[in-house]
Amino acid sequence: MSLDVLGPNFIGQNHLRRRLNFMVEGHNRTGFLENLLFASRYGAGKTFACRQIMHNLTDGKGKPKKHIEINSASLQNVQAFFDQIITPHVANGDKVSLFFDEIDAASKRVHQTLLTILQYDPETKQSQMLHNGNSFNFDFNSLTVLASSTDPQAIHPALLNRFRFLEMQEYSHSELIQILYRYTKKIKFLNDVEKEIILTSRKSPRHIALRLSNDINQYCAQKENDEFNSKDWCTLSRTLRILPHGISENEYMLLKHLRNSPCSLTNLCGKMQMTPQSLRRNVELFLTTEDYMKIEGKRTITQKGINLLDEIISWEQT
Repeated sequence: MSLDVLGPNFIGQNHLRRRLNFMVEGHNRTGFLENLLFASRYGAGKTFACRQIMHNLTDGKGKPKKHIEINSASLQNVQAFFDQIITPHVANGDKVSLFFDEIDAASKRVHQTLLTILQYDPETKQSQMLHNGNSFNFDFNSLTVLASSTDPQAIHPALLNRFRFLEMQEYSHSELIQILYRYTKKIKFLNDVEKEIILTSRKSPRHIALRLSNDINQYCAQKENDEFNSKDWCTLSRTLRILPHGISENEYMLLKHLRNSPCSLTNLCGKMQMTPQSLRRNVELFLTTEDYMKIEGKRTITQKGINLLDEIISWEQT
């Protein structure tokens, strides 16, 4: 039976699936897998993919390698990085996989440290660095490094260059519907209401799996009926205020400000009462990705954004 790293429960990403199967099979025969960085929007399956890779990496004797998952936001201190990760799990020569989730959130000093660690010799697959007077050797025939990022532009280009960059494809409508079915197995959808539902999914499998499917399951349980139609969706979306296209309240507010006039970042932060970092990551990211707004000096709304505002206003009035 051929290797399927992502597994049968992972829908879509067929090009990525074939690449990963090839890479992991190669690792399990040679012991080496180059550093991999997965990039995509929130909820596209980066973390799941990295976990699946780690579960499928073996130590040369058919046993799974030890794997460590790291919340990169906790990596703000180099000494702590060595004390908590490198010394106990890597420096002893164990066969281990490290997964840096949202690696862009680590501190610049940790990024600089990783620059040295990940720069292995192409022939020996080894690197070396000094830390606090001690020499550390890293053998990438034993060590595998995986990472994910929603914002790879926040990573220094030299560190990005240490990874093979893997971008996840956008999910098709049919794939998103299949994901919805997977998490609402007892529900019978009528009138093609699935097509309406997934328009609010933000093209995110996680949003479907953790939010929309849970809302629908809860709704059907409360009405004691496993059928779900357009009228039910209208009732549910208004009860929970699920705005058209899954837009959040802050995103809606930002678009309304931009419709009045273009804004500088400082001006918009003042209107939204948010920090620049929070505004960029939590509000602007989706709007710019979907072309509802653009940033060219000032922030401005696009025609697509104006059409969305008109749709939401119409939705609110009906």
